[in-house]
Amino acid sequence: MNELIGKKVFYLEPIDGIDQYVDQFKLYRESGCDLTIGPYVSETEKVYSKDELIEIGNTYDAVIGMHREAFTRDIIMASNKLQMITKTGIGMDHVDIPAATEKGILVTNTPGQNTLTVAEHAITLMLTLLKKIPYNERHLREGHWRDNSTLSEEIFHSTIGIVGFGNIGKMVAKRLQGWDCILQAYDPYLTKEQIEGAGLNVRKVDWETLWSTSDVITIHCPLNTETRGLVSAKELEMMKPTAYLINTARGPIVKVSDLNEALRAGKIAGAGIDTHDGPEPVLPDYPLLDLHENVILTTHNAGWAGPGLARLAIVAAQNTITCLCGKIQNACNPEVEALWRQRFFQ
Repeated sequence: MNELIGKKVFYLEPIDGIDQYVDQFKLYRESGCDLTIGPYVSETEKVYSKDELIEIGNTYDAVIGMHREAFTRDIIMASNKLQMITKTGIGMDHVDIPAATEKGILVTNTPGQNTLTVAEHAITLMLTLLKKIPYNERHLREGHWRDNSTLSEEIFHSTIGIVGFGNIGKMVAKRLQGWDCILQAYDPYLTKEQIEGAGLNVRKVDWETLWSTSDVITIHCPLNTETRGLVSAKELEMMKPTAYLINTARGPIVKVSDLNEALRAGKIAGAGIDTHDGPEPVLPDYPLLDLHENVILTTHNAGWAGPGLARLAIVAAQNTITCLCGKIQNACNPEVEALWRQRFFQ
């Protein structure tokens, strides 16, 4: 008999549009668990209340989600049945991991599965800004042709600054090999040998050097207490007036009020922003919405590619099934193991 029969699993946020790549529910059903399917990720208006999440945490053994439902300390501490929280993705700013560890709840994510997709999106934003694609397209539709206003830049010999040299930062550097860029990175947790020894022609620089010398700066660090508001007026003031900022990491890493001021004052050349400081989806008063000439805004879409999402869904399912069977995989809080086993496997 399957050891997961009777285990209750709530897929809080199934992923839209990946049916052509994978049946995201198949592994759960084949495991024998009792699967409940919630609203799809795109149904952003369907958010569970605190009380509803606590009820879920007292009814289900595992929950799987992306980022719509925040598992705060209060919710986690009141969830007495929940064994694990599975993130379909990598960013964990919506889960209070210390609280989960204290409660004895395992938290997992799916590292590396959409790294390529996010890196491609970041590079696409770079090239689109450097080549003035939105402006050129609009210029043509308005009846104009090439002129001084449509002059673009080259990525050739440009200096690309990478903030955070983890999996995605490395993938950006890897994908830029052959473009003849000058690549430099800032990461306080990696040594010069670790960054420069990665074989990607990247040099380690300090914070001020990265901001003052880069032609494009791309953000690839996690959101936590150290990085919230990391990029503010101070950093934007250091940038060249011809430089561009790319953020495909997390919105609150960049202070949107300071970025808005820098863009409107012409202190930097432009920005490509996929993740936004404030509510997502953005509200009508989002300050960057009316900036069209030098700002590209996307819908937190950097990781939203079918093949990558299919990989996320499969690994999330494998994490859930494996861990409910008592074998830890892709844990964000491996230190919880002893308490977790004591609570659920004795």
